[in-house]
This record gives sequence, structure tokens and C-alpha cells, in this order.
Amino acid sequence: MYGLVNKVIKDAIFQRYGETAWQAICKRIKLEDDIFVNLEPYPDELTHRMVAEAASYTGQSIPDMLMEFGRHWIEYNAVHGYGDMLKLAGKDLYTFLSNLDHMHAGMSHIFPELRPPSFRCERISENQLKLHYRSERQGLEAFVTGMLQGLGQYFDTPLEVTHTGPCEKESICEEFIIDIKV
Repeated sequence: MYGLVNKVIKDAIFQRYGETAWQAICKRIKLEDDIFVNLEPYPDELTHRMVAEAASYTGQSIPDMLMEFGRHWIEYNAVHGYGDMLKLAGKDLYTFLSNLDHMHAGMSHIFPELRPPSFRCERISENQLKLHYRSERQGLEAFVTGMLQGLGQYFDTPLEVTHTGPCEKESICEEFIIDIKV
């Protein structure tokens, strides 16, 4: 994963738990250099270790920690240099989710080793969406749930997210139902 992902995780830990927590997590995973470069790729394993140790340190489950990081992902990127890109992707949740693959395609020029997930959004009803999430990286469904919750806050759209499980007939696809509260 790119350094941006690790940078957001570090920022989330700093914001919520403080520098002491971050230093303890770095010590536990034997991370000597905690300066992450946005455009530099890092091993996925490092990111997974960071998440696991953050969960252990805070007493949370890994899925709960991933949800927290997913929410923070949207908040961080809206403020730290990617806000314009988020705005260009859509003015509402449905449009934004429908344009995520296009946004990732545009980012491949900046991040040449990017292996982004794929998202397909369909409207079930006026207040309900179904999201199909495809990724070669397994186990990030809770992160996606948190990201969707963060997008609800970003678009000032109260919502509830339910991960309904794997897509039918597709091994690397997960489905989410998004209920928009009115």
C-alpha cells in the first residue's frame, strides 16, 4: 500500500489516542522510521501489523479499528490535499460512489503501482443503495464500512451501512447495503 494509507493510520492514532500510543505501537512492531511518503509503496504486511497493534493497544477488535481508520480516511483526505478530488468525484453519496473507479483511474498517474479496489453502486430505492466492492486485498470490509460512514458525514447524509457478505458468483466481491436516513 502507498505511504498515504500508513500516514492516515498514524494520524488517526495521534488524533484519537495521542503520541504516546503511536510510539508504543511503533515499538511493538519495531518500526524505526515512522515518516511515510505519500507516493512511496510500502509492504501491505506493514499496514496490517500497524492495524493489529493499534487494535491490541486500544483494546479494540481489528474490525472496529479498521472501521475507525475508514472513517478517518475520508476526514483526513478531505482536509489534507485531496479535498478537491473528492469534490470532483460527486456532489452526493450516490454520484461519488459511482465515480470512485474513475477517480482511482485518474490517480494511477500519480500512484503508478496503485492496485485500487473497484466499486459499483446501484440504487435500490430512493433511500437505499447497494455497493459492490472488489479487491485483491482480503479482510478490509470493516474499513469500507468505516469509509462509507465517513462519506455519510462528508456529504451530511445520515446513513447506516450493512455488510451483507460476498457477492453471488464472485469470489473477490463483497456487498454492502447503505440505508440513507431521512
